[in-house]
Amino acid sequence: MTDRPHTGVRPADPAVVSAWLEAGDILLVDVRETPEYEREHIAGALLLPLSSFEPEVFPDLTFERVVLH
Repeated sequence: MTDRPHTGVRPADPAVVSAWLEAGDILLVDVRETPEYEREHIAGALLLPLSSFEPEVFPDLTFERVVLH
């Protein structure tokens, strides 16, 4: 078994994510495409479609937690 650095990526229960979002503790990023987002999305989510996702245009992070949906 090799030692791999911990990336900090972990699954999160939807109820926990909802509580974090309500408390303003996370940045919720929706990576679906625009038509999918327009049909239905979580209020407060930031749309950054995965097909055009560029890390350098990712907003300056002021949140300890970022949740990708």
